[in-house]
Amino acid sequence: MTTSLYQNEIVISSKDRISGTKNNFTVSVTNISKIEKISIRKIIIPLTWYQINQYNNKIEINDGAQRIVTIPEGVYSVTSLGIAIQLAINNVGSPLTFTVVFNDTTKKYTIAATTPVNFNLNLNIANSIYNIIGFPNINQTGQFSYVGTGTPNLNHNNDVINIYSNAINRFDRRVHSTDFKGQTLREYNSHTIWGGNIDIESFQSIVLDYNPNSGLVNIDIRITDTDDNPIEFTSKDVLIYLLCYTRI
Repeated sequence: MTTSLYQNEIVISSKDRISGTKNNFTVSVTNISKIEKISIRKIIIPLTWYQINQYNNKIEINDGAQRIVTIPEGVYSVTSLGIAIQLAINNVGSPLTFTVVFNDTTKKYTIAATTPVNFNLNLNIANSIYNIIGFPNINQTGQFSYVGTGTPNLNHNNDVINIYSNAINRFDRRVHSTDFKGQTLREYNSHTIWGGNIDIESFQSIVLDYNPNSGLVNIDIRITDTDDNPIEFTSKDVLIYLLCYTRI
């Protein structure tokens, strides 16, 4: 005898959370029993978190003394970010004066002392801004001017977005870690401007098996960035579309 499966779509929104925040929340769903498979159809994530936040706002300079520079959290253009970095560097008590300039032609930042006095530029530190401004994650020495090796990444294009869920990852037999960090819910952002939405639809071909004797009551979602730091959304809500296949 063939068993038919009934498709039941669930739309999860962080707006409907019963606990947590927009980046780490739990929602309650109607108890769906006899689930045999589940598919992640689509994920919509608002690109509204601060480009510069507590996890990526540090620079270290050494002009004979080690000085940690903190850039204010917020949303920036390439021009306004250069101004903010320059102000922050020149506000840490160095006897040197610095400029931070974005070149519209090369699309790279230059961080330099206004007089030819060498200093160290160390971006191999905790909460470094290196990736955002297109600099290598290293300690550079012996120069008075440093140029980025890449273009700024203010829109987090091609960054990894991690979406974790204990409830959903129970369906995935590939998950082995105790914290349920399954690769199924790990995706890349690409070519999205700040304030827009990241639409992830590449999950549609993934159907995960599950124990038909178990039901689904609450679903937890946790979202982090490339470095696995919490993403703190400033507006909009996360939407996740699931399709449950239940036994009739």
